[in-house]
Amino acid sequence: MQVLTPQQYAQRLMTSSYSDGVTRTMQPGANGITVNLTDLTAQEKALARAALVEVSAMTGLRFAETTGTAQIRYLNDGSGAQTQTSARGTTITGATVRIASDRVDPGDSYGSFASRTYMHETLHALGLGHPQDYGRVQDYAQSSIANDSWQISLMSYFDQNENSRVDASKAYHLTPMLADYLALRQMYDAPDMHLGNTTYGVGSNAGGALDRAAQIGGGATFLIADHGGIDHVNFAGFAASQRIDLTGGAISSVMGATGNMQIVSGTVIEHATGGGGNDTILGNAAGNRLAGGNGNDAIHGRHGADTIQGGDGNDILAGDEGDDHLYGGGGNDQLRGGAGNDRLHDGAGANLLDAGAGNDAVHGGTGDDRILGGAGFDSLWGGLGVDRINGGDDADQLQGQAGADTLWGDGGNDLLVGGDGNDWLVGGAGNDTLLADSGADVLDGGTGDDLLRGGAGRDRFVFNDGADTVRWFDQTADVIDLRSFAGLDSWADVRAHLAGSGGNVVFRMGDDVLTIEGKHLAALGSDDFLW
Repeated sequence: MQVLTPQQYAQRLMTSSYSDGVTRTMQPGANGITVNLTDLTAQEKALARAALVEVSAMTGLRFAETTGTAQIRYLNDGSGAQTQTSARGTTITGATVRIASDRVDPGDSYGSFASRTYMHETLHALGLGHPQDYGRVQDYAQSSIANDSWQISLMSYFDQNENSRVDASKAYHLTPMLADYLALRQMYDAPDMHLGNTTYGVGSNAGGALDRAAQIGGGATFLIADHGGIDHVNFAGFAASQRIDLTGGAISSVMGATGNMQIVSGTVIEHATGGGGNDTILGNAAGNRLAGGNGNDAIHGRHGADTIQGGDGNDILAGDEGDDHLYGGGGNDQLRGGAGNDRLHDGAGANLLDAGAGNDAVHGGTGDDRILGGAGFDSLWGGLGVDRINGGDDADQLQGQAGADTLWGDGGNDLLVGGDGNDWLVGGAGNDTLLADSGADVLDGGTGDDLLRGGAGRDRFVFNDGADTVRWFDQTADVIDLRSFAGLDSWADVRAHLAGSGGNVVFRMGDDVLTIEGKHLAALGSDDFLW
């Protein structure tokens, strides 16, 4: 079997009605294409009118009802459903649509087989045929088209379950589908549609059958073609896990169904909202606003400056490229900024916040968080909880805030501020500034020429390399750790490497120098050092 591209499928629809390969269209008059619905019941008229609304939206055609002679006449006699057309050259001069009354059950409306039938036959009247000869092809096993199904076209005879190769659940059409859309736009030179700010799904203002999608739920399949405005696909409130892909041409699974929403290539939808399930939401090249809702969601912004909200649940949020804003919410989340100057925020839970490359700002929440700055000039705040913060490359600012935090500056000239709690501050490479604040803190400058400033509480200053300075050394509580140096076996050994220098004391070991500010040599004793 052959897999047809949407355009190849559309070409078959455009040229198969009369089996001569010629595309034929119906030409509107001054008031549009005339239609006669007088033979139909009130319910059948509503179905026909609803079908005409969807076709009008997609083609730009206007339809005018009349009780007299009309270009399209709808009848409810006969059996089954069929459309007969007459043509002169490439122009369809008239069409008679017959849909048996037993095709319509009480209550049938949008999202029913009857509604689909009225749209199907209306498209026949306007010149669309079938993709293959269904007189010969009785079931899908005989099909020559692998992707012939309702998912791609209203004109297919095979629903989503009958086509075993399509990843989709059975659902009835709210709109013509992608191949139908492509054919109609070429045949009728259709104008752009949905030019304003449009919402699809919950709170829809798209018009027509699309406004019923959220009520019908997983029993509906539909196409989104949108050519302007700031747009939103909103599927909040659905408990089933959903997959929403805003990429033009992508097929999504929403409202409890599989493979039931497609976005036309070239259509840009800016925003998406998931529901209460474990949703996957994928953005596009626009600046997206993506919200997961409850559940364990996976959300990727892809390109563009995106705003991503995880909501409750254990979420994975990835900004990818662009200057993104990520908000984790409740649960144990993973926030990954990716490339760009990102802003990462999380609330409760034990979270991983990985800023990635760029000049990022990261705010941890109330739980025990792991924060990674990555490359770039980052500002990292731990928040409450026992946090572990790595600055990464370049000059970063790390603040543990409340809790017993561990801060690593890594590369670059970093600023590390412990905040409340018993913190461990390690500068790493570079000329770093370490500020203890309150608590029993450990300050380790690492390599480079570092400033280690104590605070309230019993602090330990670790010296192992470079030319470091200890400031605000409290002899009643603090201690200087020299255990990284060999050859210091006694207080006498330590004392031999100490010297007064103005109002300071200097410890010198080879090329490594530690300056203890505001102290006199005679005032220091063995209990001020570890060796």
